[in-house]
Amino acid sequence: MKIDFFSALSRPEYECLEFHDEIKLEHQQQIIPADERLRHDLDNWVQEHLTHLFPEKLQALKVLVDTSAQVGEYFYAHCSHETKLVMAITTLILFASDDDTLLSPEERNRLSSFSCNDGYSPPDASPWTAVLTHGLQLGAEYFGSQDPLVGSLSANAIRGFTEACTIEYRMEQGDLPLHLTTHGKPHPSSEWCAAEAFPGYLRSMSGISFHYIPPIFKYSRTEEVPSPYWLGVAPVVRNFIDYTNDLLSYPKEVLDGEIRNYLLLATRAGRVAGRSSRFGSKLWTFRDTFCETLENVQNIVFALDRAFTSYMPADNNAPEDNNKTQDDPNAQLAAKCWFSFRQNFISFHLESKRIVCTKAQAH
Repeated sequence: MKIDFFSALSRPEYECLEFHDEIKLEHQQQIIPADERLRHDLDNWVQEHLTHLFPEKLQALKVLVDTSAQVGEYFYAHCSHETKLVMAITTLILFASDDDTLLSPEERNRLSSFSCNDGYSPPDASPWTAVLTHGLQLGAEYFGSQDPLVGSLSANAIRGFTEACTIEYRMEQGDLPLHLTTHGKPHPSSEWCAAEAFPGYLRSMSGISFHYIPPIFKYSRTEEVPSPYWLGVAPVVRNFIDYTNDLLSYPKEVLDGEIRNYLLLATRAGRVAGRSSRFGSKLWTFRDTFCETLENVQNIVFALDRAFTSYMPADNNAPEDNNKTQDDPNAQLAAKCWFSFRQNFISFHLESKRIVCTKAQAH
């Protein structure tokens, strides 16, 4: 049954969400136990590749290692040890690349050259970009072991992520894109504002979502759901990952002082565009963005559930006969993989120690 989020958020108690640039400040799900083998192998990799780079920041590194292990344990509970380990390692590299407690401002700014350098293969610019290259190659090789296209999707997502890190770092320094710096005036909703596309564009890269999609369907190095069974809905799976993360990790980001997250950036873009609020005669506020994102996630989940259970024909000779998907093992496996990932992705955000700590701070 669909929930009317607009009506729910129209109640007076949600007026506290009517802000834009300023921050004013029991669940039921599956709890997955720690995978000791995964954590042992991840720790060994960290000892070999990372510990010597951060000798005075081992506690901060340990926090990221634990979160990355949880990603492998939760997101890919249905997959093999190797899939979990590859994703834990690459997640750790990506999390660390966007963490100012580990990387210096100079190192974070140097990420801007990573994708550019990758295009013409100069020497590694720094020890950390060498680690990034290792992560990119690890993901591309593993996920491309059966289909090079899938490996390319993973590698390009990592390249895009480094570009997003650079954009976000510059915005943190006050360097907002010009078209997001001035609020507009209300105008007809039929008019389209080019600046409104920017938050979604940045989010599609900063979420590294396409790196997290191939392993959903790759049980092991030799067993996977062929890409034609999921590639057609991959953009919507990406939106599920991004928007759900935005909703469930937003409190952590606020308490950590991250003011350039997607929800706030989308609110700013809506105001720049002069969009009118759905909750009264004023410009767009966070309340509108929050409601819109809730509605988007709900519609996305319903659409993906239908796609994986009904819209995947078993063969090219009967594209309209959806019932035949019940006889296609790949279609059945794709559906099982999606449902496992969907539930455990949400569970991760509710059980993650980073977010649990945030809850404690909030109280």
